[in-house]
Amino acid sequence: MTIDASPHFGVYQWKDLAKACHEEEHLKVDLSHVEFAYPPGIVALTLIVQYRGRNGYSTEIVVPNDKNVLSYLHRVDLFESLHREARVYEDLSALDHHVRNPSVEFTELIVLDQQELQDATEVIRKFLSEHVEEWRKPFSVLSEALMNVRQHTRVSTGNGGEDGMDYGALQVQVYNDRLELAIGDLGEGIRSSLNTSPSHEFRSSREAIKAVVEQGVSRLTHRDQERGGGLRSAVNTLEALGADFELVSYDGCAELLDKVKFRYFRQFFPGTLVWCRILTEELK
Repeated sequence: MTIDASPHFGVYQWKDLAKACHEEEHLKVDLSHVEFAYPPGIVALTLIVQYRGRNGYSTEIVVPNDKNVLSYLHRVDLFESLHREARVYEDLSALDHHVRNPSVEFTELIVLDQQELQDATEVIRKFLSEHVEEWRKPFSVLSEALMNVRQHTRVSTGNGGEDGMDYGALQVQVYNDRLELAIGDLGEGIRSSLNTSPSHEFRSSREAIKAVVEQGVSRLTHRDQERGGGLRSAVNTLEALGADFELVSYDGCAELLDKVKFRYFRQFFPGTLVWCRILTEELK
């Protein structure tokens, strides 16, 4: 199976990548024609290749022809993060001299941990403080939602990574006219997470996502209910900022364009993916 990545490799290729999760045959992801690589495409590709590798499926990545795109993917650590799971036949040693300078414009592709999440929130803080007059409240809501991600990145079987973690990845990028953020994991998903509470018995991911976004439903007990609702607050904040947003968890999907809509995701994704885009013109 071959996936030919579009020139703008981003959120619109989530379905193609998700379809490849359970393809037992060899998968080739051809990035040769990519002219722009965005966080949602990079994070989704990382998670899919990780998932396939853990299930014994091979994946080959054909690198971009565009040297600037290739350099960027190297700088955000895409190839390094997949050095065990993906085959890259091209020689990338010439890229080793490309300096990974610390930047407030983007984060490298990072595995979720506390410090690196703080690095990501600093990129968001700088962007909002430059473009939103009353930036502290939206920043507080969004940074809290990000910092809470780590505790939800787990697998229901308990056979994930260190401290019960399964693989999660995050990338943030600031462009001239917007900020894009993508975050995802190969965990148990929203539905299974909520159903760990005896108070819930959601039968579909779509139903579970709708309850979280609209009602602030949490897997926490009623005694800790004041700690729930983080995702709902984040979506409300993004809506107030005029942002675009999409969330996929297994077979459920929520998207925020003009208003929040819920639908079934046609291709099964073994975890959760979140993307948001905040346009500067919407903040004026």
